[in-house]
Amino acid sequence: MKTSADLSGPGSDGKLPGPFQIQSYEDLLQFPEIPVSTIDTPSGLRPITEPLVDAIVVPTIRTAEHLRPAVQFAADAQCHLIAVYTDSLPLDLSDVLDGLRPGQVTLLTVRSGTRNHLLDLGASLPQGLVSACALDISRKRNLGLLIGRVCGWTRMLFLDDDIRKLNVAKLSSAAALLDEYPVVGLKVKKYPDASVVGHARRLAGRRQEPFVSGGSLLVNPQLLNGYFAPIYHEDWLCLINHLRAGEVAIGGSVGQLPYLPFTTPKRAELEEFGDTLLSGLLWLVHTGAANRPANKSHPVAETEYWREATNPRFWEQILEQRAALLTDITARLKARDFSGPSPLPSVGAA
Repeated sequence: MKTSADLSGPGSDGKLPGPFQIQSYEDLLQFPEIPVSTIDTPSGLRPITEPLVDAIVVPTIRTAEHLRPAVQFAADAQCHLIAVYTDSLPLDLSDVLDGLRPGQVTLLTVRSGTRNHLLDLGASLPQGLVSACALDISRKRNLGLLIGRVCGWTRMLFLDDDIRKLNVAKLSSAAALLDEYPVVGLKVKKYPDASVVGHARRLAGRRQEPFVSGGSLLVNPQLLNGYFAPIYHEDWLCLINHLRAGEVAIGGSVGQLPYLPFTTPKRAELEEFGDTLLSGLLWLVHTGAANRPANKSHPVAETEYWREATNPRFWEQILEQRAALLTDITARLKARDFSGPSPLPSVGAA
């Protein structure tokens, strides 16, 4: 396994690209043949009589109307829907839920401004700024995992309310892969899911491929070896052990509603800790997957991984390279004109 002494950076003569030079971490994902949906027939879709998954968990903070696509999808897939809000339920929610059977939906709220030792896992991570949004989404996803674990469920879909291009045939095919993998992602292809800096990086001409996302993620809660910490990229950190073991499969693709990433520079500032942390951790997984000798056992590789992941010198180099990336993005974008908000204040905040 490569160590911090071998970490390549911009201008380095090292053979491996550095963490912020890598365009894709697809080598950490599995791409099995996606099963043909059992509900597909030559004449269309056959009626669905059994739930395609045990539950669909939607963590959200938005209006009742934003939940409508997930409600319709749960109705089509005959699945139980768990919608988790903050503090209180939105108005007019009963109208949106009309399409579901009695007992098909569970509505929950989590309190803001309180601490919960069951849900606030990883809250002591030493980030300088803790995002209220990151804490909120981590609590809701941890609550979903807890419910799935105690209910004995083996097929659960985490679904954000801005995900689109998902249908019952696609869910049926992807969920079938949970028989072999504890985690199956639906990759966000349309308007790729990325950090604010990631969007700025694309504008600057530095390509970055989408990865797995907690916004469209199938898991077996009985086998998931991780939790959602209150940081940006909490989904990647939750899956890090499964990524190391080659246990994360891709079961298709979905779309996401576009948004304006550069309207609030504070957003980039709050994302920076998680964006940098997971860039380093994924790079260590990437180098381990690419360079692990065939005769080296998994426990030894695990020991090497965590030895390097807790090496201060490694993170000093990561921070140096992150600074170089932000400087490069800024230089590339300074000569550009933008029709909307400029990304430069956001990159500066990062």
